[in-house]
Amino acid sequence: MSFNYNKVNLSIVGNVINNSYNNGIDLHNVQGSRIANNLVVGSGLNGLVLFNSKNNTIENNTLIHRPNPSGRCGIYLGNSENNTLERNICELNVKYGIRLEHSHNNTIVNCTTSHNAYSGISFYFANNNTVMNTKIERNFVHGIYIGSSFSNLFYNNSLISNRFGAYIDANSPHNGFQRNVFCGNTRYGIYTEMIPAEAEYNWWGDPTGPYNPRSNPRGLGDNVTDRVIFVPWMSVFIDLNKDARYNPYEPYFLRVQEAIQNSTEGAAIYTGNLAYNENILIDRPLKLTGSSIPDGTRIEVSSGYAITIRSGNVSVERIVIAGNNSADIGVLIEGNNLKNITLRHCTVSDFIGGGIFCNGHNSSLEELHLDNLTVKTSWTQRKCGVGIHIIGATRAVISNTTVQDWQTGLHVENCSSSIFKNNIIQHNDFGIHISSTYTSLVFNNYFDNLYNYLVEGDISVRWNVTYSSGLNILGGNHLGGNYWSDYGGEDIDGDWIGDTETPYGPGDYLPLVRDDKKPIIRDLTCGYPTTGDNFTFSVEFIERGGRYSVTFEYWFEECEHNTVLFSVERPVYRWNYTIHIPHNATGALHYYFAACDSVGNVNSTPEAVLEVLDDDLPRFGRDLSPDYGTTGDNFSFVVEVTDNVGVSEVWVEYWYEDEEQQRVLVLERSKGEVWRGEVRVEDTLKRLFYMFHARDHSGNEMKTPIKEVTIIDDDMPEILDDMTENVTGTGNRVDFAVKVVDNVGIREVRLLYWQSGKDLKNLTMERISETSWRLTVTSKKDSLLPIRYYYQVEDIAGNLLITRAALIRVYDDDPPEVISEEVSEATTGDNCSFTVNVVDNIVVRGVNVQYWFDIWISLGVSQNVSMGGAGEEYSCEIRVPARASRLYYRYFAYDEEGNIAGTPVFEKAVRDNDPPVIQWVEAKGVEDKLTLRVGVEDNIGVLRVYLEYYYEGRKAGEEDFMERNGVWETKIALRGERVEYVIYCEDTSGNVNQTRSVWKKPETSKTTYYVVGILVIMAFIGLMYFLMRKGRIPPPSPLKVFRRREGREESLDNMDVIRDGKSG
Repeated sequence: MSFNYNKVNLSIVGNVINNSYNNGIDLHNVQGSRIANNLVVGSGLNGLVLFNSKNNTIENNTLIHRPNPSGRCGIYLGNSENNTLERNICELNVKYGIRLEHSHNNTIVNCTTSHNAYSGISFYFANNNTVMNTKIERNFVHGIYIGSSFSNLFYNNSLISNRFGAYIDANSPHNGFQRNVFCGNTRYGIYTEMIPAEAEYNWWGDPTGPYNPRSNPRGLGDNVTDRVIFVPWMSVFIDLNKDARYNPYEPYFLRVQEAIQNSTEGAAIYTGNLAYNENILIDRPLKLTGSSIPDGTRIEVSSGYAITIRSGNVSVERIVIAGNNSADIGVLIEGNNLKNITLRHCTVSDFIGGGIFCNGHNSSLEELHLDNLTVKTSWTQRKCGVGIHIIGATRAVISNTTVQDWQTGLHVENCSSSIFKNNIIQHNDFGIHISSTYTSLVFNNYFDNLYNYLVEGDISVRWNVTYSSGLNILGGNHLGGNYWSDYGGEDIDGDWIGDTETPYGPGDYLPLVRDDKKPIIRDLTCGYPTTGDNFTFSVEFIERGGRYSVTFEYWFEECEHNTVLFSVERPVYRWNYTIHIPHNATGALHYYFAACDSVGNVNSTPEAVLEVLDDDLPRFGRDLSPDYGTTGDNFSFVVEVTDNVGVSEVWVEYWYEDEEQQRVLVLERSKGEVWRGEVRVEDTLKRLFYMFHARDHSGNEMKTPIKEVTIIDDDMPEILDDMTENVTGTGNRVDFAVKVVDNVGIREVRLLYWQSGKDLKNLTMERISETSWRLTVTSKKDSLLPIRYYYQVEDIAGNLLITRAALIRVYDDDPPEVISEEVSEATTGDNCSFTVNVVDNIVVRGVNVQYWFDIWISLGVSQNVSMGGAGEEYSCEIRVPARASRLYYRYFAYDEEGNIAGTPVFEKAVRDNDPPVIQWVEAKGVEDKLTLRVGVEDNIGVLRVYLEYYYEGRKAGEEDFMERNGVWETKIALRGERVEYVIYCEDTSGNVNQTRSVWKKPETSKTTYYVVGILVIMAFIGLMYFLMRKGRIPPPSPLKVFRRREGREESLDNMDVIRDGKSG
């Protein structure tokens, strides 16, 4: 059931919600609403949730989480304020009955939170809340838990049978507890961590208040921590069950009078061990009982009457009633029809008017019982007042009471049928003042006053009983009258009764007489005690009266005294008493005997001293030494040694196997009976043997059997120095060298190394010397991965040291390698190709070829060309000069690391395949001779120029040209007008070029035209040359002529074209 979104004035009434999955009732942002009379059982989370809500009323709901184990709270308030929770029951929740978080100014009243697994009510950052009249019981941990919360008030609640009634953390100040019941909380009523807790006026389960070892060690209520402020506490309760103990829900009060006013007739009221500063009026039948702690309950007043009793059937017990030397009377009993009033085990002191005044005029006071009272003052000068003043009492019994230091101890007026016995009335001006009293009995009292008695008027009082056996007030064994300190008669027959000058005073015929003869003691003890054995004391007592008490006390030096008490009723008595002399008895045995007869006569023997002899050897207990030792570590010899008189020295003898000389270590006492010493275990695997010795203070010595200890080596070998170089080259030797030491010796050193993830190698190293080990391996030639390695060192004892992995950096120091090379044929003017195969262990970064020709040698010139390629094959091309005849070259290869490999210089002949170039031909005929001149050029050199000439198609002859100044010239005879000729040019390499032409004799008529034409051309050429020099006309592009030879094209220059008609 869930409501949200600012709901106002909701009414959720009379629903039954079983086993809801989340919250039974879930309310957010509601105000002014009423949630009442709902039953929510077994919710998955909380029974009822009120979140961010205010001014709501939650009443008469029952919220139980059983049987759902996951439920948390019965009622949960979060961020809510000014809500009222009234008459709700929250039980059996998995955590909290009621939980307030960040919620303030809420009121919880008349609710019940019980049997919750954690806390009945829990506060967390919740302030200024009030919890009233709520039962918070039997919660598993806390009744109330207060965390980081302040200024909350808890009033009139019952916190019963929790582990902690209230638990207050260190961040929760100013929380107040008043008029609450803390009872049966097993750990603490209130536990506070660091800050004070204000807890005055609460009931703590017992009138004696809460228990705290420092501030209230006699408290019998719930425990409280030191910072709980609990004084004053509610210390008075009405025992409805009449079982003399507090039960839950019995009413409790701060003051006695408040409890009386709220009691019914016959009520039993119990008080605490406190001082109550109040005047008390008991006006109804009841029983008022003080604390069981002696003198624990005090009624202290400064004026008036401390206790006034105006009703019958009243009992007052175990209360100290003090008047502070200013109040009038301690106990005033007055009124009509007062019957059956008892005062028992009370002390009344320091009242100026009197201790107890019982005013029963007209015989209205019956069955008055004053028993075991002490009525006294502290005045030492002038005395005033009456200790006990009784008027008009019938059947009153005053017994076992001490009255002292008053003007009159006991004043009895107009009483009848009353008994006064076993009282001590002493140090008063007048002991007993009796007047107008009838049929009463005064016997077995002790009177020691300035004036022991004063009798006035007509009385009928007996001052003794019939002589009979019985314990009298002086300790004698006969009853009769009273003891009077001023009686002057004698006891002739030793029966504690006076036999002369009787009757005494007012008419005591059997006055009691004190016996002043001491008992006789004879010490018959003999011999000397020895440790661990029995010793018997023997003594004889002689006492005329035959009734006495014996005290026997014995002790050892610096030890507690032992006392034996018993009574004897025989005149002569021999007594033997055997004790066991402890093994640890030291020094002497002291003892004495004392006897006290029934009247207080005491006799004792002098203190006897017997030296105790020690004949007991020291005793070895558990050997707490380890079963094995470890090399290089301390070995603890630990043993328990006891002795009856004390161990003075413990030492151990120890030695290793095969050792002749034994070593001694003196042990020291470490704690109690344990002795301890340490030695360092040597670096050996030999067994260790030892035995303990002990000597006590009496010189008695004892030793243990020999014990064997196995020595275990747990010390790892140690690497002194790893001398392995941390860098190496590819394919190089790697020398692993390490220095290793061990306390017992090295068995084996293994090297584990790898250069890639799958090639782990595990090798045994070679011992070079006592500490040096070495192993040589080879790094991979084709890998730059580092070498990783570690050592496994095993000693003789099997301890295995595995070092951390180290790293050797690998660099490439192997240059590339030229496997093969090939150069194509080198021909002048053509391209020449280089092909080389190069490999490297890692990778080839580049290959260069350096080359030069014979014609460059004189110039000192060479070319360096980077070769292209991938993998192992690299190549490039170069152009062969036309005039070269020899090619020289070598290769350089380098890898990524910069390693360079160079080859020797290779030499290769260059073949000339360029024919001579006929640059120009000039033919000039003069008369019968034809002169031919030829310009020839060759890259290597012209060997021969010759011609063949023809007339009319027939070969006429052949002529060689002669060189003169770089021009080849020859002459042939003319036989006609026309001649055909072929000029051949051959170079030194055998290359031949030729040109064919025809010469004709020129005609005369045309000569002029030729001359003019030539002049015109020359003028044009001159003009063009002039313009080109001036930059007006760009130079003509050179003539590019190609010819095909042997399937490929070759470029020809102008001269080639001129002299080789075929080429054009």
